[in-house]
Amino acid sequence: MNQSSLAPFEFTADMLIGDPDIDADHRAFFDISKLLNESITTDGNILVVASAVEMLKEYVEGHFWREEKAMQKVGYPYIRNHKLLHDKFRRKINAISAAFDSGDAAAVWLVTLTHHLPFGAA
Repeated sequence: MNQSSLAPFEFTADMLIGDPDIDADHRAFFDISKLLNESITTDGNILVVASAVEMLKEYVEGHFWREEKAMQKVGYPYIRNHKLLHDKFRRKINAISAAFDSGDAAAVWLVTLTHHLPFGAA
């Protein structure tokens, strides 16, 4: 299935990597992104949006830490490049969070544009 035919925030079997904990993290990214998108596009509840942005930010940190530890444990040969992708995604999420915290609620829409990034950057 090609990316353009996916419904937004759809987690598919071809995204599984075979590690139950990491796969659960990846599913959670989609769940949090879906919550964020739904809260923006339906009622725009600022408290739900703020909570979802913070959840995403915190989840990114925990997931990247767990994933990098798992890669170190198995001697993943491309860990350095993968960490660079993590850093790039972390900067995007932190920028979205900072923009939202400064009162730019429209910045949260950027998250809806990155619904595919957890797997492009994690």
